[in-house]
Amino acid sequence: MSKILKYVIPTLAVLLLSGCSTKNDSLVYNTNLEVNYDYNYIADEVDEWATLEEFRSKGGGDCEDYAVAKYTILTEELGVPKNRFQFLMINRNHIVLEYIGDNDTLYLDLDDYTQMKPSWLRIEVVNPKPRRVQ
Repeated sequence: MSKILKYVIPTLAVLLLSGCSTKNDSLVYNTNLEVNYDYNYIADEVDEWATLEEFRSKGGGDCEDYAVAKYTILTEELGVPKNRFQFLMINRNHIVLEYIGDNDTLYLDLDDYTQMKPSWLRIEVVNPKPRRVQ
């Protein structure tokens, strides 16, 4: 099985089982997969929130950089409404992007290509202060 199919099939199964079927849901699915597949995890020496441009120029980033990149791509480049997203802190040290879809709420993670999971797994919601997300 090709590398991309190894990740597409399980993530597609999550979407089908959760009822994701709208245009925005498809954009979220494709963006999550593409960003996770195309960029590398790079730990920060000093914890900073990178802009999309910084993320792209470095070829990746850590968890909050992935979340900001996905948020910026989806809202500014692809036009998904900003009110469909929020940043979540999981276990006090891991940031993910939550997507509030028409039929379900999912979180977009960087850990692997199948991490679009139901948001009930979240521990606490935070209001991060990244450099100019909006």
